[in-house]
Amino acid sequence: MKEYEKNWRTLRDFDRGRIPAAVLDWILDSHSLTQRVRAFCGDTPFRVRVLSLRYRPASTAESCVLKIKPGLSVLDRQVQLCCDERPLVYARSLLPVTLFTGRQQRLKFQGSKSLGATLFSDPSVTRGELQVASVAAGNIPGAEPAEQAVWGRRSVFRIQGKPLLVAEFYLPHLFQ
Repeated sequence: MKEYEKNWRTLRDFDRGRIPAAVLDWILDSHSLTQRVRAFCGDTPFRVRVLSLRYRPASTAESCVLKIKPGLSVLDRQVQLCCDERPLVYARSLLPVTLFTGRQQRLKFQGSKSLGATLFSDPSVTRGELQVASVAAGNIPGAEPAEQAVWGRRSVFRIQGKPLLVAEFYLPHLFQ
């Protein structure tokens, strides 16, 4: 099991004093992360860099979080949110194939479009409880192994009652 899959704690169960103030500000932001990163980039071009997009069976831990049948096929989408070529956020989304019905079929074809922008533009989407984690930088694409720990948040979003999991890690470049 990858380190970033086992360190999650609910925000209410986590000692917020351990989280650097600048990071906590990003974690607690309830608005679209994509919009915030775009604003952070200013005049520098924003882009979503797709690192990986593949179907695979959900792990037992992922199935528990999503409340789906263990082994159900999920679309595992891994991206970086970048200012020009500089990655600022690593994001990983798990979309169960049962989500892809009706209007939600569009989620299969996000490509380099932001999933967050799509989610936050749909008023029917709800967001579950936030969880936070701190993991070794070497376990997160875009972070140098020698860098400090990388903080992240994740939550289950629901579209018409169907779950998808979104995890976002704030890369050290964001705070330099």
